[in-house]
Amino acid sequence: MTRLCWVAVVLCSLATSARADNGLDAERFVPAIGAEGGFHQEHPAVPFHLGWSLGLFLNFADDPVVEKADNGDVLSRPVDTALTMDLTASLGLFGWMELGIGLPVHLIYDGDPYATGGTTLDASGGVGDLRFVPKFALLRRGSVDNHVLLGFAIPVSLPTGDDEAWRGAGGVTVEPRLMLAYHAGRLGLGMNLGYRWRAEDPPTLPWGDEITLGPWLKLGLTDALALRVEAIAGKQVGTDVDGADFPMEALGGLEIAAGENLLLYAGGSLGITDGIGDPNVRIIGGLRFRHNHPQDQGFRDSDGDRIADKDDAAPYEPEDEDGYQDDDGAPEPDNDGDGIRDEDDECPELSGDKAHDGCPAKTFVKIVEGKIYIFGKVQFRSGSAEIDARSEPLLDQIAEALEANPQVKHVRVEGHTDNVGDPGFNMRLSQQRAESVKKALEKRGVAGDRLEPKGYGETHPIAPNKSGGGRRQNRRVEFIIVGR
Repeated sequence: MTRLCWVAVVLCSLATSARADNGLDAERFVPAIGAEGGFHQEHPAVPFHLGWSLGLFLNFADDPVVEKADNGDVLSRPVDTALTMDLTASLGLFGWMELGIGLPVHLIYDGDPYATGGTTLDASGGVGDLRFVPKFALLRRGSVDNHVLLGFAIPVSLPTGDDEAWRGAGGVTVEPRLMLAYHAGRLGLGMNLGYRWRAEDPPTLPWGDEITLGPWLKLGLTDALALRVEAIAGKQVGTDVDGADFPMEALGGLEIAAGENLLLYAGGSLGITDGIGDPNVRIIGGLRFRHNHPQDQGFRDSDGDRIADKDDAAPYEPEDEDGYQDDDGAPEPDNDGDGIRDEDDECPELSGDKAHDGCPAKTFVKIVEGKIYIFGKVQFRSGSAEIDARSEPLLDQIAEALEANPQVKHVRVEGHTDNVGDPGFNMRLSQQRAESVKKALEKRGVAGDRLEPKGYGETHPIAPNKSGGGRRQNRRVEFIIVGR
């Protein structure tokens, strides 16, 4: 791709000028300064109070500024080769503000001298324009895994660079920018939209204020590796010169988490249009070190239970995921309130006593409107299909209920396990337990052709297997009426 695409006829008609601010900053890639930013596009999340970040980026650009005639021939390459190092730093304040600063240093900056308006622009290495970026968090809604954020930034650049060496705007620039981000699990989508105002516009170059556009996408491939895709684009205001007024490049690369606080970046971009500062190809590498950074884009989860602190009834004590009040973030060690901890309670959802391992001493069974309701639990010896003697009264009641309801023609006896151990073993054990229950009911007078034993192993949990209480709920036998 070639850049600076204004035709020779336009060049001949440009008015001459003795002003010194005829140049411009030909480097369009500006690394994100914020702790949560990507390659180029900023993110609306801000660090926690006094959280900070430091970054260093290198980018190599080929032909960022090329002059062409109307027939496409290259007339000159004002900026042919550019190797730039960017230093960035930021500081979070009060949990809703981040102050950032960035300085580009052009290590290699070569090209053909370019005469315009009585001034010769000659690319050379050196410091570019210093950037100051105050950013504010405006909105933050959602959960740890699914949330939306809105922010506002006002990047300002100061004329510390040399505009006649193609590395400075020649004056102050101000860019009010709105930032939007949406995250759903490993997928993040966002947009930066701004307006860059320039105090100095080169009178002999098609360069003025600019509407800036920055869509981006982040896709987590693993916990430590993410794919990033961004666009660097802008529409020049008040200029219309054969595509030079809409520079755009597409950027893609990888973000690598090398530890808790260090991010590494490797990527590249291709020029899409003939805009000024839009190179044929760009290669980017960088790192960003963060301290007290906004984990999960500011949705802090101190106890790691995937419930944000702001929604967590016990932010420093993880939820015990067992299917009982798992949305409040606070653990419930004794769901049924019988004084026996769920991890020791064979019936954590039914109030019982220690003599029956937490299951109720009095059990009952009833069949109502085509459903079998059982207050109690068929228990087995650990790792075995042998029915525990304490379940004999409950089996008596199940047999009596079936005998009293002859309209129930077919019942599936389902065996289920938790996910501890080998899945194949669990499947066999669940089948054996279902068959043991069928035999026990047959001994009590229930016709065998009314009963269908079926083992499901660990495939049909009714509670998360992440806690002792949840696993005990999943170790069960169910009776399902499948024919009447």
